[in-house]
Amino acid sequence: MVPDAKCRRRDIIILLLSLVGAVALFIVIFVTFSFKHVEAQVQKEQKDNTGPDIKILQDGVEMKLSNPPFLKSGRIFVPLRDLSQLLDFRTDWDATHQIITVIGINHVVRVDPYSIQALVDGKSVRMDADPVIRGNSTYVPLQFFASAFRTPVTWDTYTKTVNINNQSKYLHAVHPDGTMFWVSKQNGTLYMRSADMGAKLVTVGQLHLNTIEIDKGNMRVESLDPQGYDIEIAVSMKDMTDVVYNVRVLGGAITRETITVPSD
Repeated sequence: MVPDAKCRRRDIIILLLSLVGAVALFIVIFVTFSFKHVEAQVQKEQKDNTGPDIKILQDGVEMKLSNPPFLKSGRIFVPLRDLSQLLDFRTDWDATHQIITVIGINHVVRVDPYSIQALVDGKSVRMDADPVIRGNSTYVPLQFFASAFRTPVTWDTYTKTVNINNQSKYLHAVHPDGTMFWVSKQNGTLYMRSADMGAKLVTVGQLHLNTIEIDKGNMRVESLDPQGYDIEIAVSMKDMTDVVYNVRVLGGAITRETITVPSD
């Protein structure tokens, strides 16, 4: 009877050791699989966050953004405010309703950082991906941005370069009170839009601008009084001469225009 008891104890010990070994093997397999899964996720995240390598060119000139674009799930995301400002669009943040409004001469776009739906010129548009918030910046898919503002964009996979063919047809300036002005480089028409939400674009008048010979230029706006603005438009002509146009706008109309050719 004693030998049989010893055999049984030995069998029980062997069984327990076998179970412990099986449990240990299971733990090793589980941990290994979990590590590889996490490793794959990390690699995916690294692949999705190649922002610093992505360049943005506007008409062949590299644009420096304070918040770099990045690639995620096969889509390029761009900082909405940064890119808008570089393209001469005005951006407003409505903290009460959590809405970003981007205003250009022809389009008004409203984006909710927490919604895939946006408003483009008053119409609801579904973006191809949800916006992404990084730090204090809201990122939107580049494809949506280009479509909303009718801006031709191409993507070079090999150089990781976004090419924006903007070729702006306007000179643009924003007064500190939020009022925006545009001058057409094609025909000299001056436009303005007040800072009020929902304000419409207004045609102020026609400037005696030699638009055919304009090479490049810039604008600045100063206050005249609560109803008026003084606008200075400095342009460089194709014959290398510089011309300064000073325009006074009162009550939404041009009241004075002078042209000066700076002396050397």
